[in-house]
Amino acid sequence: MARTAGAYLDEYLNNIPTLASALVVHPAVDGLDSGAALPLFTSLKAQHPMLAAITLVDSSGRVIASAVPGASDEHPPAWFRGATVKESPQVSGLVTDPASGTSMVTFSYPVRSVRRDGGVLGLTIDMTRLQGMLAAVPLPSGSVISVTDTNGVMLLRSIEPVRYVGRAAIPAPTTSLGYREDVDGIERFHEEFALTRAPWTLTVGIPRDQVLERLRGLWIRNVVVSGGAFLGLLLVALWLASTMAAHLDQLQRAAQRIADGDLVAALPGETAATKELADLRRTFGAMAQNLKQTRATLDKQFDQERSMNDALQSLQRQVVRQERLAAVGLLASGLAHELNNPLQAIVGVCQLLERSAPSEVQPEIDVVKVQSARAVAIIRSLSRFGNHHQSAPELIHPAEVVDDVARLRAPEPGRPAIAVKVSSKPGRRVSANFAELEQVVLNFVTNAQEAVASLPEDDRRVEVCVTDVARWIRVEVRDNGPGVSPDDEAKLFQPFFTTKSVGKGTGLGLSVSYGIIQSHGGAIGYVRNEWGGATFFFELPVVESDAMMGHDDQAVLRRPL
Repeated sequence: MARTAGAYLDEYLNNIPTLASALVVHPAVDGLDSGAALPLFTSLKAQHPMLAAITLVDSSGRVIASAVPGASDEHPPAWFRGATVKESPQVSGLVTDPASGTSMVTFSYPVRSVRRDGGVLGLTIDMTRLQGMLAAVPLPSGSVISVTDTNGVMLLRSIEPVRYVGRAAIPAPTTSLGYREDVDGIERFHEEFALTRAPWTLTVGIPRDQVLERLRGLWIRNVVVSGGAFLGLLLVALWLASTMAAHLDQLQRAAQRIADGDLVAALPGETAATKELADLRRTFGAMAQNLKQTRATLDKQFDQERSMNDALQSLQRQVVRQERLAAVGLLASGLAHELNNPLQAIVGVCQLLERSAPSEVQPEIDVVKVQSARAVAIIRSLSRFGNHHQSAPELIHPAEVVDDVARLRAPEPGRPAIAVKVSSKPGRRVSANFAELEQVVLNFVTNAQEAVASLPEDDRRVEVCVTDVARWIRVEVRDNGPGVSPDDEAKLFQPFFTTKSVGKGTGLGLSVSYGIIQSHGGAIGYVRNEWGGATFFFELPVVESDAMMGHDDQAVLRRPL
């Protein structure tokens, strides 16, 4: 408020030196021409109501011209000597007209006349008119604006100017809170502003109760802001505490999961509240990852050892099985050789009796012939089981063997209509005996057709597939029959084992097939397929010169027999 009122008063007082600067260079003033100066002063005074008088005097104090009627040259004005002696603009003290009671202040400016002695120009301001300007400044109730000169004399006052203007304003001591008692006995908070256009000081005073009223809102705001800040800090502290507690709880749960053996997701993917917690989480995650890698390495080693043990046990079982089959084969060869001659004699006698015997004994002879033929078939199977190297191997295409078997097992009159679906192509060759491979495939296809014979004709499915598997040729025979029970799977390739009814199988077909494939350096086996039926397969190594071209050195993993 003090700066605003002071700036407003300075703006008005700025007109005084501006007007004086124009007048001192005017020819009428510069020439101390009374006749020309008087109408000029009269016109200017009428244009500026704040001017109480405009006076021009010479160096001796004689009034040359004055806009105030009745001015006499016998009494030089009091402000005359100050401008003459100091030769610079001066401001007089407050002068009160006894007749009108008007308070006035004169601004005097030296005139550098064409004459040698020069003169002084005085611009007198009516202070009572400035009083209304101060009263128009909006201030709180009871506030006061006052203007004092360098001697402490009050020149203007917005409240009770008649009583206090012209008196020396001696302020009371200021209290510790910035309050002091004013000349009217009211305690006010004061602020001063030094004017730039006159050696005056403008003071604004606001009553204590008004200051307290205005500060009360600030105090309330400060209390609210402080309380809000404290509450916010408290909430932030509680949030940080709860967040840290939650993260620590997560770390504890993660440690418990690791202790229980769960290393898959040791830590949740959340951002830590502090750098320390983030570092702890990162270290904890690295530890869990290292544990996970270590366990994976150990599991891999265990799997490798388990695979090696399984392979070793499989090899041991194969060695034992081969030894058993060799012993059984030797025994079967001996039995076949010893029984073949008596059976041939029995068959010959039956043929002679059939020619000469009466008709009533023909049925008994037929029974003897049928059973003799069955015995001959068994002895022939025993011979094949005991010896698998009746002819030298040759380079053949397994697909050609499969096609030949498919033609042999094509539907014929008197045989169940079971079509065989073949999926094969010439492909690479293997070293084997064509007739022996044909016997193996024929055994597989015959068993498959017999397995699906009890199903409706439209539901029977028998498929033969030939595929290349790395360095091996794989032949599979698949059906949708009842399959093999888990208890019988381990005995499938044992001699004389059969799941067929008595008189329909010798139990040597799969055993003979096993011996043939083993003698060719291959592998044979059985698995249950997705239809619920059986899949019998065998694999033989490729022996063509280009067998290694375009293939890696990875070994073939055979199914356990």
